[in-house]
This record gives sequence, C-alpha cells and structure tokens, in this order.
Amino acid sequence: MPTAKNLYPSYRRQMDVYQFLVRRQNFEVSDRGWFVYTNGNGRAGGFGDKLCFTTSMVPYDGNDGWVLDAFRRAVATIEGGAIPDSGKDCEYCPYVAGASGART
Repeated sequence: MPTAKNLYPSYRRQMDVYQFLVRRQNFEVSDRGWFVYTNGNGRAGGFGDKLCFTTSMVPYDGNDGWVLDAFRRAVATIEGGAIPDSGKDCEYCPYVAGASGART
C-alpha cells in the first residue's frame, strides 16, 4: 500500500501545483492533501459476480515553494524561441525522441 514516502514524485508535484494554483485564487488551502488509492483485491477467491477493492487514504503535506519559479522558467523557455537540448539524464527525452524518430 502506498505511503507519503513512496508516492510517485509526479503525484506529489501535481498536488503542490494544485495547492499553489488554488492559493493564487486567494483561497485558504491546507498544506495537507490526501490521495485515495483503490486497488482491486487480487487475493479474492473468485469473481462471484462482485468486485472486491481495498481502499486507503494517504496523507501528503505539500510544498508549493518551488512552483512559481518552475512556471517562470517554463515561460522563459517558451519565450526564448529556442528548443532546449535534450539531456542525457532526462527520463523523458528518449521517449520523445523515440516517438518522433529522432535521436538523443
């Protein structure tokens, strides 16, 4: 079962961004957010015309302190007019290169 420590980093970043955006609309937002995980029970003895699930709630204390700078860097990159070079350590670049037929 997931815990706050083993949540996917992208889930944590997504929560941080949501908290940031809602705060920017002048709403009061708690640092504590919740992820609801629902997984099918693979240990059930059989289907028997019903599906069994295990559900858990995982607390996450967000930190949106990085978001504004990340947005500003993204806008600067777009406005810069040049496509950034792919990085050898980028986990997404090989996927994009493969999908487009380019090489990294």
